[in-house]
Amino acid sequence: MRSRYDSAVGVFACGQCEPQTRRVPAADAIGHGSGRLVVIMYNAVAVGQFSGGIRSLPRGLVAPPHAPCIVVFCVQSVAPVRTSRAPLRVVAQRAVTKKVQVVLTQQIPNLGNAGDLKSVPVGHYRNYLQPQGLAMIATEGILSEIQKKQAAEDRAKLEEKAKAQAMATALSTIGKFIIKKKIGEEDQIFGSVSAADIVEAIRMQTGRDVEKRNVTVPDIKSLGTYDCTVKLHPEVVGSFKVVVQKDTSN
Repeated sequence: MRSRYDSAVGVFACGQCEPQTRRVPAADAIGHGSGRLVVIMYNAVAVGQFSGGIRSLPRGLVAPPHAPCIVVFCVQSVAPVRTSRAPLRVVAQRAVTKKVQVVLTQQIPNLGNAGDLKSVPVGHYRNYLQPQGLAMIATEGILSEIQKKQAAEDRAKLEEKAKAQAMATALSTIGKFIIKKKIGEEDQIFGSVSAADIVEAIRMQTGRDVEKRNVTVPDIKSLGTYDCTVKLHPEVVGSFKVVVQKDTSN
């Protein structure tokens, strides 16, 4: 709690003049007393008075004959101010990691492949990726090129899938591919029917090549009809039958 003097109202009066009221700074009122009787009032209570050799007066404020004038300063005060502060709470905030968009120029394990757009911490880019030449800032021009490249890749993927679907349709339409083998007793073929045999049969009837490693062949040891498949695309599988017949050629 604190208090202070704010201002003073001076009432100037003598036998030959009308009372006059003036407002002056409190500091001036307290220090004012040259040639006059000064009574310092604080909240309607006389707290001090002086004029030359006069140091006290009764509460009636009667001036002696030699006092040319009575100056009564009523000092006003500001009401006491109570200050209260809420307890200060300090809350720790987690640091926010600033990130930047970059384009990878090389394949980086656990991050991405060359050409990928990635958001990485600024410090990681400045301290590692940029000095090593592994990435560059994704400017508007680079982003535009990436979008064009991505659109071209999407078109190529759609075309590749369409071709695979067309091949699958052709295999199912043809339905059967004949493979002839020399046989021994009880129609047991010599050797077996391999993926290479099936790939050759497909090429002879369609004019198209398929990957040998993508052909699924059951264990064929005798004459008969067998179900086979070939993976033409990650999302497309062709199905067909293989008919193993006796080779009668010499």
